[in-house]
Amino acid sequence: MNKFADTVNILGTTWTIEVKKQGEDKILQSAEGYADRTTRRIVICDASGDTDYGDYDAFQRKVLRHEIIHAFMFESGLGECADYGRIGTDHPELLVDWFAMQFEKLERAFIDTGAHTGAFLVRKD
Repeated sequence: MNKFADTVNILGTTWTIEVKKQGEDKILQSAEGYADRTTRRIVICDASGDTDYGDYDAFQRKVLRHEIIHAFMFESGLGECADYGRIGTDHPELLVDWFAMQFEKLERAFIDTGAHTGAFLVRKD
């Protein structure tokens, strides 16, 4: 069962979210997830039961945030000049990872200081 939403709106474009086992996807042999700009699809690896992570759910959420940031960059046009010959050269991974790991803290700081518009604080359950 997929614990994530099936789709996400990225700057007005619908991207699908898929969770697959490593053996079901060649790219997942060397990555925890990826954002495919050609199909507007985010794929996350499901290695549950076969991982050393203490909190694998938290790790998967971080991977999903990471790939969503890649998707936002692609939809913003920040990928057209990237080197698509190698995985990891689309966007600066350090920067993408930083946003993925720090987003919730950034959002909390924006809300606490009144810098957040509040327009997106209503969650769908």
